[in-house]
Amino acid sequence: MKINYFIPFLLVALCLVMGSCLSDDMENRGMGTLDLQVTPAASFSALQSRAADLSAYGNTSNYRLKITEKTAGAVVFEGTVGSLTGDKNQFKAGAYDLTVSFGEAAVATQGNFYVEGKTSFQVTSQQVKDGTPASAQVTCSPKCAKVNVNFGSKMAEYFSDYYVTYQTAALTQHQQSAVWGKSTVDPWYLQVQENEVVTAIIHVVRKSDGKWTEVTRTQPLADGKAWTLNIDAEEPTEPEVEEGKIELVITIDERTNDKQETIVVPNEWWM
Repeated sequence: MKINYFIPFLLVALCLVMGSCLSDDMENRGMGTLDLQVTPAASFSALQSRAADLSAYGNTSNYRLKITEKTAGAVVFEGTVGSLTGDKNQFKAGAYDLTVSFGEAAVATQGNFYVEGKTSFQVTSQQVKDGTPASAQVTCSPKCAKVNVNFGSKMAEYFSDYYVTYQTAALTQHQQSAVWGKSTVDPWYLQVQENEVVTAIIHVVRKSDGKWTEVTRTQPLADGKAWTLNIDAEEPTEPEVEEGKIELVITIDERTNDKQETIVVPNEWWM
């Protein structure tokens, strides 16, 4: 009796091929997950503001998250960091870009300033097969500069009004203003370009006769940098200074250096 071994061999081979194809197909249709670590904003060494809810910046689960395919640019997830769970945390093998952000993206704000971080990650077919999550780490940082003004107690003795206006390229372009008045207490967060020269114009109105003048100071700023002006007034102490003139004592705090300068405002400055 002749036994045909070819047919069983063919069946076994066919099963192996089909099994391989099925495995590959399952792998191709399989999805990987992402283990995302977000570090909250750490710039502005003293994150202090009554207007901005700074405690919210420590809760990264509420940060906004957007994930797109690197090549096609299609959005595959958009929501909060905390909602990236379960079925929403499923990605096919491929390369992705992600953006994490929080706060208000504004030309100038005294409220919740804008922070952002970007990175990329890749889900590999091996990670899909093994069930190992891809990993990504991103640090969010302020996309603005912070400015402050501290008016000294003697300003009210010599001036009936005093305030500071800031000028930036974005403020000019959008025809907006950022003014630090006598009663302002919260920082301004300004949209700036890298090393943009920001202008601060100090306006004072003399109490004795109602005349006013301006003093201008400038400072290069960038995202995450801060600039504080400490401004006070006093009578000149130098004997050669004419009686009745007023000194503006300005201390500039750039978070790296403190520079104090005394400006005697001569009579011809007053308008």
